[in-house]
Amino acid sequence: MSRKGLQELWTKLTKLAQLKGRYKFREKFNVLYSAQLKSFNYKRKEIKRKAESESSSSDDEVEKAEKCRDMETWKKSMGVSGSKVFIVKGKYKDFRNALIERGWVENTDKNSLFYDLKWTTKVKDIKFETVKPAQLVNHFNNNACLTSKYGLCKSLRSIMLNEALDIDRFFPKAYDMSDLQDFENFL
Repeated sequence: MSRKGLQELWTKLTKLAQLKGRYKFREKFNVLYSAQLKSFNYKRKEIKRKAESESSSSDDEVEKAEKCRDMETWKKSMGVSGSKVFIVKGKYKDFRNALIERGWVENTDKNSLFYDLKWTTKVKDIKFETVKPAQLVNHFNNNACLTSKYGLCKSLRSIMLNEALDIDRFFPKAYDMSDLQDFENFL
């Protein structure tokens, strides 16, 4: 993008920021946002209830795991020496069954540090600072700028401002609903 084009873009952006009518869709946005928050709160309660019912690990197993300092000691205390151990957090029934068929043993403590493989739905379920070189996880740390639609969209937009690039030619139109200008464009 040329210097003149950047100056024009900058002028448009500053004018847009000074508009007093830029909040005209705030009520619609608040309605959508409040519905989303109510849905999130419901899901949070449901997840909490489910987690409480799934905590079937006995107190003895928890005590054994807390006393262990390394994977081999933990495996011996649990009686699974020589087996590969996995943790699956999420609804991956077929994946779980495939591992069990191959002789893997499931660690039912979803927050345990003792596993050979941890497979989760969300990246936040993995504590990357505790992952050892021999352990496998299904996420990469700090990759949201490429692996989420929101992150990729933001990264491409920043490239678009720095380079002469039309992202609409190769990336589907995307809107950030938390950005009021994108919300207005969406409507």
